Amino acid sequence: MIHKVDIAIIGAGPAGMSLAQSLVSGDEKTRPPSVAVIDEQKDGGGQVYRAALRQAPDLASVLGQEYQSARPWLQEASQNPDIQFYFRTSAWNIEPREDGVELALVSAGRNWRLRAKRLVLASGAMERPTPFSGWQTPGVMTMGAAQTLMKDAGLVPDQPLVLLGSGPLLYLFAKQLLQSGVSIQAVLHTGPRGLRAAAWAAFWAALPGNFSPLGKGLLWRMQLALARVPQVFNVAEVVAQPDPQDTAGGLGALRYRVGGHWHTLQTGLVLVHDGVVPNTHLAAACGCSLTWDQQQACWRPELDETGRSSQSQIWALGDGARIMGSEAARWQGVAMAPALLESLGYQPSAANLARCQEAQRRLAPLQRLRRFLDAQFPPAGAFSEISDDTQVCRCEAISAGEIRRIAGLGCSGVNQARSFTRVGMGPCMGRQCGASVAKVLAGAQGKPQSALGYFTVRLPLKPVTVGDLCALEADAPASG
Repeated sequence: MIHKVDIAIIGAGPAGMSLAQSLVSGDEKTRPPSVAVIDEQKDGGGQVYRAALRQAPDLASVLGQEYQSARPWLQEASQNPDIQFYFRTSAWNIEPREDGVELALVSAGRNWRLRAKRLVLASGAMERPTPFSGWQTPGVMTMGAAQTLMKDAGLVPDQPLVLLGSGPLLYLFAKQLLQSGVSIQAVLHTGPRGLRAAAWAAFWAALPGNFSPLGKGLLWRMQLALARVPQVFNVAEVVAQPDPQDTAGGLGALRYRVGGHWHTLQTGLVLVHDGVVPNTHLAAACGCSLTWDQQQACWRPELDETGRSSQSQIWALGDGARIMGSEAARWQGVAMAPALLESLGYQPSAANLARCQEAQRRLAPLQRLRRFLDAQFPPAGAFSEISDDTQVCRCEAISAGEIRRIAGLGCSGVNQARSFTRVGMGPCMGRQCGASVAKVLAGAQGKPQSALGYFTVRLPLKPVTVGDLCALEADAPASG
């Protein structure tokens, strides 16, 4: 028999964990719904609170007070007996049905099926791709990847490095690196030194209720300045150059342009970041409609005010729905619970409704804060003017010049580009190159980027063998 639950949640980050806890709060007038939480990590926390439940105290202190404070509520949710947890589990097929959604999952090599009346996507965010000439060179990696290595394995760079890009994570990670004893050669900002003119109004609107996060950001900037780390602003173009003495082709130098002048910085490691965007891969795979976010130049799921998508059985919340940050993701989980319960015929309790109202009150200032951050940290121009020699698809080694060539042949969108060149057909399945391909096509054809569409997601979502399909079981493994 296929394992069945009322609600399946993909993603055990702050949004997914908060929602699961709210759904089985224990004070409903009827029995709580059956809830399953599915995540590829070892335990709950998502990217922001990765490994928080098992982190060594000394590294946890480096990662900050907010990271440490997540441990109690993550522990409480993880130990709730009314929630079924399936960690180290991947969904490789999602099939919407009239009576719910059927998932094909793999846990420790075992393939099994789960059917849920409602599916909630709490898939979180992914780093915005940062294509520039030479970004595939060994020694160039994203800050998010470097931070994952720090949280998961306690690894920090053993050589001086350069930070490149913009966004709050740049300042946070710079602070964490300095506290870990890592030498930062320079920080190359793709934005201005101060507030953008377009961000001032949003800044003043964000101040009420957000003194703590704004003050924290200012403190990070001050710590970077007090450490006397060289900083360069308004970097407009970047080129990574291999070391001619390195037989493996590792990074030797970074060239960057400020105004009309080029500069060269000798370095073996560059960490890049240009903000985050919703991870819409699962939503697209489910057939959910996506909408274009013009300000942040990204796609996000089209949702109603409760978080329900165009597929009535599928809901979405957290940064996978719209970038709002980890604190907002937790409150979104609380706010969604009553509407999700009602969709299944449950009567939310007065306490649950009261918590929903409190969550909506807490979300209001965080929404103003997000409007400010969006205005202050738009997509960087340094990664928008993509040169012909830049590999936009690193999996298949497809250059921007090749994309412009097929644009001249009449290629009408990213999916046709896939047929022309195999772009987006590598291991990342277009997650990392879709936006860049659309950007290059749009520029070549004089169209808005939104007009080029997004890659159709083809199932299975993960590589599976014929043997996996034949071994697909109905019985679920033990949760936990």
